[in-house]
Amino acid sequence: MTRRRAITGHLETMGEIRGIMAAMKNMALAEHRKVGRRLEAQGRALRGIEAAAGDFLAFYPQPAPPPEALAPVWLVVGSERGFCGDFNEVLAREVLARAEGEPGPAPVLLAVGYKLGLRLDGRPGVARLLDGAGVADEVGGALAGVVAALRELEAERGPLAVTALHHDPDAGYPPLIHLAPEDLFARLVDQYLLAALTEVFLSSLLAENQQRMRHLEGALRRLDEHRRELALKANALRQEEITEEIEMILLNVEAGA
Repeated sequence: MTRRRAITGHLETMGEIRGIMAAMKNMALAEHRKVGRRLEAQGRALRGIEAAAGDFLAFYPQPAPPPEALAPVWLVVGSERGFCGDFNEVLAREVLARAEGEPGPAPVLLAVGYKLGLRLDGRPGVARLLDGAGVADEVGGALAGVVAALRELEAERGPLAVTALHHDPDAGYPPLIHLAPEDLFARLVDQYLLAALTEVFLSSLLAENQQRMRHLEGALRRLDEHRRELALKANALRQEEITEEIEMILLNVEAGA
């Protein structure tokens, strides 16, 4: 009786856990759809900036610093939350693999996302551990932190060459301008950087939620299988108890006779 009650109690607890995990999966699905819509719109905006920049630079070319004059910075965008499998481990391994084979000066690392920061904290080259975005509505705040960190690094080290490491889920007339070409180019670079980083964050969130849904689906399958096994054990124990009760009744009847 005690063993069956323990199994029944375990079954009830696992049922509650399953409900929580199913709710988490549904939330990930809803966020996945929301991020997908925003990423599509952001992609159109970014392509528009790229087209405008290409048109502008075709008639007003701007001098670019030589590559060796740029300080390398790696922006590694991980996850703020867990339950997404090896999402952050893959990024950490990629950072280590690239760093070992990278020629020239070691890059400065900006690690975005609490869970990624736990895996990269204390490793050489990590200059900042920054807050990430758990949902699409938090992208703006996370980007503000990244831009501020980049501005600080630029003040310390000069012009930067920024590389983003993140998960990814797939001739004419001169343009009419109202600013000096060098002023317009500087503003265009700022706008493009913000638009490109926004697309990076949204792409990472989309991939994170895809992986979270797969991770939770697998966990739910394993949980359901375990619950079925426990239910069978509980039924078998109940049958044993019934058999024992019948045997006791029969023995009592025989003794009375």
